Amino acid sequence: MRDKTNLLVYPYDIEFTPILRHKWLLDGYEIKALVSPSGWGLDGSDAGEADHGSNTGITVTSDFNGMLEHCDAVMFVDTYLKSDFDSIIYPKFEMAINAGKNIVCLIELDGSKKKCIEKKCKENSLEFKYCRIKDSFNFEESNRIMVLLDGEDERITEIVVPVIFVAGLMERMQKFEIQLFLREYLINRGYKISQIGSRQYCEILGFHSFPDFMFCNTLPETKKILLFNRFVKGIEQNENPDVIIIGIPGGTGIYDKTVTNKFGIIAYEVSSALTPDASVLSIPYGNLTPESLQILRLSAKFKFGFEPDCYNIVNARIDSQDSKILNKVMLNWFDAKAIKGLLNYNVLGNGIFNILCDEDGNSMANFIVDKLSAHSEIEYIK
Repeated sequence: MRDKTNLLVYPYDIEFTPILRHKWLLDGYEIKALVSPSGWGLDGSDAGEADHGSNTGITVTSDFNGMLEHCDAVMFVDTYLKSDFDSIIYPKFEMAINAGKNIVCLIELDGSKKKCIEKKCKENSLEFKYCRIKDSFNFEESNRIMVLLDGEDERITEIVVPVIFVAGLMERMQKFEIQLFLREYLINRGYKISQIGSRQYCEILGFHSFPDFMFCNTLPETKKILLFNRFVKGIEQNENPDVIIIGIPGGTGIYDKTVTNKFGIIAYEVSSALTPDASVLSIPYGNLTPESLQILRLSAKFKFGFEPDCYNIVNARIDSQDSKILNKVMLNWFDAKAIKGLLNYNVLGNGIFNILCDEDGNSMANFIVDKLSAHSEIEYIK
């Protein structure tokens, strides 16, 4: 059994918490330290405070230099909270390299910065692992794909393997936590899983990142739909999975005239490329009623061609005033345990969960497996 690489993760905030909660997916790595800038309010707290879920047993520190001695490598990660790269983040790269630590980078770097860091690592005989190489087709080598690009084939290919969608009404809706939980749950029960994650560095977790052609400004939207369909079909044929999990980036629609969620275009394109056999829609806590859930069901049905099978209720409320001022969704978070007392399950019915609540993750996963099993699409593995 090979030794694991001891990691320092920087800068830590809520964006990394799903990976921390499913850290076994980081094959070959062991997280030894979580470092957050001192002004972010996490210094000295359990890492679970970042997403207001259960404790993780790891205390966050702001002492980057002091924690370097406890690790073999530093993993630089994307964050929700932002710091100036040149004055805050880049100097930490230099500190890590000068201390003889290998670099694992989940941050997208511009070309010059990437070359500079790569050069410094090489000069110091250190490994530089850049994890933002996105999964894509090789257009030049595939005649079939070139035909698609020429507009001569607009057929949608049927995906035979059961597909699970994980979508969110808007950004920051715990989608990645749900994706990783479902992956862990199904793998532990013997399923062979193929997966496309909603982030651009999922290969380090053992599955496909959301393909970069879906964000290409020069590719027509109709081609993106066809390419995504073939992309999933290729995964089905090459990996022969029992089930495919697809995390959809962004939101499913407009929140208001100032917060548009990019109009839910990615969700529309993905759902045009294939139809899910089961789906989770993650939504913020609010004034939920059977009528409001029915509106969400009908909206998804007529926009995307499927109805959500279950809902993840995020332990956060939308701050409408700040969202309008800042032109992005702002959330007020509260302890995940509190959501059990806030939701009227007797009124709302089945299929209502919060992924961070005790046993809700298992209940959600069981709910989805039962949904698939009811249609005899996969065999339930005890």
